[in-house]
Amino acid sequence: MVKIYPDLEGLRAIDSVRVSLTKQSSMNETTGAKDDIPVQREICEEFINANKMKHIGEVIESGVSASKVPLAKRRKMLELIERAKRREFDVLVVFKHDRLSRIQEEYPLILKLFNENGVRIFIATSSEEKRTTHLKGANASAEEGVMNSLDGYTAAQESQNMKERVTCGQRVAIRNGQYRGGGYPFGYELANLGHKNLKGGYINTQIIIPEKAEVVKKAFGLASEGYSIRGIVRVLNTGESRTLCDNGEAWGYNSVRNMLHNVTYCGYYHFKINDDSNRTFYSERLDNLAIISKDLFDEVQKKIAGNAKNSDKRNDRTITQGHGLCAGFIYCGNCGASMSPWSKNTPYKKKDGTTVQYVAYRYRCSKRTMGRESECNGQSTYGIVKIDSAVEKQVIPFVTGLSKKEFTTEFFDGYDKQIIGFKAERKEKETELAQRHKALDGLKTEFAFFFSGNSIWNPIDLKEALELQKSEIESCKAEISNLLEVEKVTEEEKNKMVSININARTWVDKYQKASIYEKKQLMYEIVERVEVSTPKKSAVYVPDADDKVKVSIFYKAEAMALNKLGCDINSVESCSICSQYFI
Repeated sequence: MVKIYPDLEGLRAIDSVRVSLTKQSSMNETTGAKDDIPVQREICEEFINANKMKHIGEVIESGVSASKVPLAKRRKMLELIERAKRREFDVLVVFKHDRLSRIQEEYPLILKLFNENGVRIFIATSSEEKRTTHLKGANASAEEGVMNSLDGYTAAQESQNMKERVTCGQRVAIRNGQYRGGGYPFGYELANLGHKNLKGGYINTQIIIPEKAEVVKKAFGLASEGYSIRGIVRVLNTGESRTLCDNGEAWGYNSVRNMLHNVTYCGYYHFKINDDSNRTFYSERLDNLAIISKDLFDEVQKKIAGNAKNSDKRNDRTITQGHGLCAGFIYCGNCGASMSPWSKNTPYKKKDGTTVQYVAYRYRCSKRTMGRESECNGQSTYGIVKIDSAVEKQVIPFVTGLSKKEFTTEFFDGYDKQIIGFKAERKEKETELAQRHKALDGLKTEFAFFFSGNSIWNPIDLKEALELQKSEIESCKAEISNLLEVEKVTEEEKNKMVSININARTWVDKYQKASIYEKKQLMYEIVERVEVSTPKKSAVYVPDADDKVKVSIFYKAEAMALNKLGCDINSVESCSICSQYFI
């Protein structure tokens, strides 16, 4: 039964309808049932006509989720608020209060924006008026303020409940071995085989496309043989496989990678919940869905994981395959760009008439390699032998000095005192957090007393107290998390100092006996980066001859901290061991 408000007669009214999905805005042609927007419109118009208002228009928000899309991005709602400011209408009618917003903090704000501009808001299903201010300018009652907050909460909670219902429905579909909707992977198509869901509606089924299934088998076969993903892409892009890809152009890295990780191909529907639990649900194995065996799928996952580990090693600067000792952590001191080993082959004719190749190995600035010479005013190349020798002349004495450092009791006590202090402070914060949680529970209980009329709190103070406690709880959690991180970092720093000191005692001996490959690893344990530069560039360029070349060593932070123990020179740049070296 529609409630009649005599003072609404003759006022200008607009109804606002909203659905989260565009497909909810039309008639269901299969069942003939009305979808959401026609139903909302009919109920809103019934309320408007019963109260003899002038229906001057309708605003439709189609495909807008009021729980995910904030007010700032809801174009139609913002336009409606602007129309309210211009006094173009007097009443806004919505199907239910969650049509305005399902974001708890925004719901009362939207009410206020309309009310402040003289627009009254009515809920068509309950014939109820929602307001934060009266039309005469007085504030709404305390009860109305509390109810608005509760409406915002219930709207947000309804959104969460809907998400949980959808999730449960999809879990049931997966458990029953049914297609749950949405996209489907390469190699399949959808067909109506007469299967029905729990509500009796027809649902599609994924079926295999034989010619595309052969491409899937080929990709997994290549992966099992040790092909990298990029290698598989190259193979698939030659021949008929290229014409079968979904985009009709060519296979890409991401499409092949996703294919190789998709468990659907070995016969399992699956569904991952995007929440803190991050759980994945699987159906029983379905023979009509399987293109490859589970054993092949598992084998490919191991191969891909092995390739990824090898890739990490290849990208590790400590084990680069270049000729230079510093390859991977050497940079141009003039422009900051990385430098890489480069070899120049020059034919040389001997007196006996034979020709031999003279190979010169050099470090080259990458900006000059890319044709960006104007961005670097230093030399373009430096002799590898000369630079590596200069680096060794600095690093070996530096490490020898580290090996002679002795840790005192005061050194360890300094770290231990810091860690103990952090732990004590964290314990205090954890006690405070427990107390604030207890206080918050008490305030929540007070809400029940408020609605029964037995509370000494007024609603505004109660709301502010709740918000304050929640804010303080979040602040405590952040401080506890920060203290845990500081504890961890301090402990790690102490352990690194000890480790470097111990390793330094055998480092020089290992280095002198090591291969170039092992020397790079040992060097990077101590050195963070090397910079090579020239004070100026000569008009007539003669490699490494006209100007002095400056080699700057930047050691690991832990090594520098250890070096300063007992060092009587505060400035690193002034120390004979730590300073930059000229050749």
